Amino acid sequence: MEKRSQRFSIRKYSLGAASVLLGTAVVALNGPTVLADETAGNSASGTSQPTSSTTDNIGESSATADQETASVVSVEREDDTTTVTSQVTSSTLEDAKANAEQAGVQVEETEPQFQPSTEAAAADNQAQVQEVKAATEAQKAADADYAQKQAEYEAAVKATEAAIVTNTQIQADNAVAQAAYEQAQAAYEADLAQYEKTKAQYDTAKAAYEAAVAEKAQADARNAEAKAAYESALQVYKDEQTKYEVAKSFYESVKVAHENAIATNTQIQADNAAAQAAYEQAQAAYQAAQAQYEQDKAAYDKAVADKAAAEAQNTQIQADNAAAQATYEQAQAAYQAAQAQYEQDKAAYDKVVADKAAAEAQNTQIQADNAAAQAAYEQAQAAYQAAQAQYEQDKAAYDKAVADKAAAESQNTQIQADNAAAQAAYKQAQAAYQAAQAQYEQDKAAYDKAVADKAAAEAQNTQIQADNAAAQAAYEQAQAAYQAAQAQYEQDKAAYDKAVADKAAAEA
Repeated sequence: MEKRSQRFSIRKYSLGAASVLLGTAVVALNGPTVLADETAGNSASGTSQPTSSTTDNIGESSATADQETASVVSVEREDDTTTVTSQVTSSTLEDAKANAEQAGVQVEETEPQFQPSTEAAAADNQAQVQEVKAATEAQKAADADYAQKQAEYEAAVKATEAAIVTNTQIQADNAVAQAAYEQAQAAYEADLAQYEKTKAQYDTAKAAYEAAVAEKAQADARNAEAKAAYESALQVYKDEQTKYEVAKSFYESVKVAHENAIATNTQIQADNAAAQAAYEQAQAAYQAAQAQYEQDKAAYDKAVADKAAAEAQNTQIQADNAAAQATYEQAQAAYQAAQAQYEQDKAAYDKVVADKAAAEAQNTQIQADNAAAQAAYEQAQAAYQAAQAQYEQDKAAYDKAVADKAAAESQNTQIQADNAAAQAAYKQAQAAYQAAQAQYEQDKAAYDKAVADKAAAEAQNTQIQADNAAAQAAYEQAQAAYQAAQAQYEQDKAAYDKAVADKAAAEA
């Protein structure tokens, strides 16, 4: 007797979100035995494309109400047993698979699984449908959440990029404003340096001007004092000049008498000088003759002494020494010669003595005449000297008055020159002061403008800094939101990737 049995196989699918069986209920036609194969492993990726499955239709059985279709895939006969294996598919499960794949769930077909009956196949099929639908809904929810997070992330990226663009523009504007500020600062510092330099020159010129004003005032005071002193000296000069003219007139009259006395005295002095010269000449001749006489007398006296000595010696040694006689005779000859010279010189001396006496008598007369002339001369000279002393005194006073007048005039001239120089220096200092003041005013105006420009640049820079700070704050806020969204996105993606990895690990 032949036994017949049917084995119904269903397809198993591995999903990204859950492992489900894709198959339809298997209807056992005429046998109680249904065999089942082992399920295959799961896929590792939840977003990969599902693989397709192809089946060869050997035959078709009747479909259930949910459009399940059974196709015979094999018939096995062993002894009296015939085993028919059919593959059961379900349109509901296929729709769920298509929806899952459309939602991005990766569905992979595994080894067929055998069920013992149609009910078991239908139950397994419905269980797979529910798993696929649940995985599809989970995928859709995850995709929606991911899309929302992606949209938030992209919005944060766009906001960050817009903030970066705004911040970049503000930075560029800030750089331009900073450059303008630095340029204004440099111009301000240059104008400040020029202003301080000009102010120093102005202060120097002002000090020189004030010193010139003070010097001019002092020069005016000195000029007034000198003028008063000059006028006083001029009056003294005029008074002394009058006295001088009187003294000079008297002096000149006395001077004539003095000059006459001088002429007389000069003649007497000349006569006296001639007599004195003659006397001195006679005196010199007398002294020379006397000296010669004294010399000759000394020679004579020596000759007398020598003669006496020779005579004494001759008397003593006449008998013994003929040579002594010769010496005596020689000494006697020398004595006689000396005596003759003495007599001659004495006569000359006596003449000189007589001439000297005559010259002395003449000189005595000349001295008497000279004394009388000298007395007259001294009297005239005393009068002259008195007049001259008065003249010298008056002339000294006059000269002093002249000198004082000249000194006063010189001082006045010098003061006038100093005053003119001080006036010129004053005018020059005043001109320099006015020029420096004008330059100072000009530089101060430039400096004030530079200060105003600097203040405007600083105000603009402050405003730009405030705008920049606000933009920076907005940028940092957008960046923080972006970073938070990115962090949340990374966190959610990491959780999603971990779930996928955990599922793949569980399926493996």
